Amino acid sequence: MKREDVVKIFPGATDEQIDNILNQFGSELNPLKKELKETTASRDEAQEKLTKAEADNKAYKDQVDDLSAKVQAGMTAEELLEQQRAQAEEKEREFQLKSNGVDAKALFVAAGCFEDEEIAALVEQVVGEDLDATIAKANAIIEVVQRHGKSVEENTKNELLKGNPKLQGAGGESDPTAPKTMKEFLALPYKTQLQLKADNPEIMSQLTKE
Repeated sequence: MKREDVVKIFPGATDEQIDNILNQFGSELNPLKKELKETTASRDEAQEKLTKAEADNKAYKDQVDDLSAKVQAGMTAEELLEQQRAQAEEKEREFQLKSNGVDAKALFVAAGCFEDEEIAALVEQVVGEDLDATIAKANAIIEVVQRHGKSVEENTKNELLKGNPKLQGAGGESDPTAPKTMKEFLALPYKTQLQLKADNPEIMSQLTKE
């Protein structure tokens, strides 16, 4: 109820009287709202349990019907037990594959050198029922990729060094072509500047202004 609703019902009511009416109305309404909320939550929970029970009952009924049909078809009790055992083993195998796949994916993600689509394909390639074998295959792939990445990085660094020998004081001989002034240094390609700084952290203080 709003203030204007009270005014319509009690045209001559004072502000204090209106406040009292609204407060009284709220104190009576709030418990009802709380009770309604709790009742609704209980109803939803009960409905959820009922839905699950109906689904379980249907699955059980389907299983009974299937067994009955097979018995009528001439299957022995031993054959039925063997079939159930095989089905249980298959479910266990599917669960183990999913679990091992999660562990393998975690390794590929942690390696930080694979894209999402690559990880999905690699998981399919290495996953098996044996967890240790799955982990070993995943680690082998990661090791190869990381080793290749380091090799590429080292080759790239060597190529940069060929065109930019170290300055004196950076572990190599003095290079007459190396920049001597700040202007010469800033004129170099950005990657070359980074490499020179990596080779000689003191290079900026060694360059002259002109």
